[in-house]
Amino acid sequence: MTDTHSIYRTVQFARVLGPFLAITSIVAMVRTSRVEVASAELARSALWPMVLGALGILGGITIVTFHRRWRGGAAILVSSLGWLLVVRGLLLMLFPEWSADAVDRSLGASALWLIVDLGFGAAGLYLVYIGWWPPQRTFASSEHTESP
Repeated sequence: MTDTHSIYRTVQFARVLGPFLAITSIVAMVRTSRVEVASAELARSALWPMVLGALGILGGITIVTFHRRWRGGAAILVSSLGWLLVVRGLLLMLFPEWSADAVDRSLGASALWLIVDLGFGAAGLYLVYIGWWPPQRTFASSEHTESP
């Protein structure tokens, strides 16, 4: 894989992950009370930790498989998010009660919740910028030439 192709892939992942992180962080900040209710319901359920954990692992493995670049801020962020999803999915499936307790503890420490949420929101906005407003550059591969 050429370096140009790797950069193009980083931009494509940034286009998906950026808005996702930004939107979910904003919603979580605005609707913190709903996050608390959802966390409590998740702790009582046997099904949802398995389903959400499996989906997290699937998404994380997809990122890890198709994005193996670790050079540059955006590339490191994308790859790290992939691994974070894998680990989070495994923890949710293997230790659902502990995972729910961890969310409850962070919600209880409102400053920590706000800092983490703002951090993910800022990461999302950074990826939105990288994915949707990069300087004009051409990404060439053997199959096509595109300008994101």
